[in-house]
Amino acid sequence: MTFSLPPGTEWKDVVIDLPVKEKVQIIRLYLPAQKTPVEVQSIRYTDSQTDELVKAWTFK
Repeated sequence: MTFSLPPGTEWKDVVIDLPVKEKVQIIRLYLPAQKTPVEVQSIRYTDSQTDELVKAWTFK
């Protein structure tokens, strides 16, 4: 699945809806190669029907 990151140096929330109907066991995130680094503060994985948090990762 391809997605775009908005340009800029300010923190932004990026939401990507994954078309998944079954249980997901692996998520791979490939960030674009850019001149400036891309920083990820956290990743939250929620159920689209209930909006319930399934899994969350926070990075320092």
